[in-house]
Amino acid sequence: MAVLWIGIVLVIVVLGFGVRYWRKRYWVLLLGVLALDLGLVYGGRTDHTRLNVALCRYNLHTAHQWRLSYWYLDGSQSQRITRQKHQLTIHTHNQGQLKLLVQAAGHTTRTVRLKPQARQQIDLSHYPKQVTLTLQAKGAKGQTTFNW
Repeated sequence: MAVLWIGIVLVIVVLGFGVRYWRKRYWVLLLGVLALDLGLVYGGRTDHTRLNVALCRYNLHTAHQWRLSYWYLDGSQSQRITRQKHQLTIHTHNQGQLKLLVQAAGHTTRTVRLKPQARQQIDLSHYPKQVTLTLQAKGAKGQTTFNW
């Protein structure tokens, strides 16, 4: 968290005084931006608060598919779906830890741990047509595809 605040202060100071006539301020600005980035990615994380960090994320949602590609994903991504079938098929090609939460109004939340390089199926017959899928990731890199 300290790295985040140092980055914010350095960026504000350099931008406040301007960088036009002093070349060393470019380096201070660069260090401030790098500290700010590192603070956003790695700082400020406790058990009670977590930042959702998604670097180079591509999210595609169609009528029967949700495709999520990412270079780095730490946090959660949600998508509400209207299912047509009773089966949810999940293809994972990634590194890191992934968990899927299946939620619907008036039903218990189901948690499924996703395997890194696998195809899994989940039975959704006990859920209504509207279901919310929440993908929770910790240091994940790769692609996850959901078909219903």
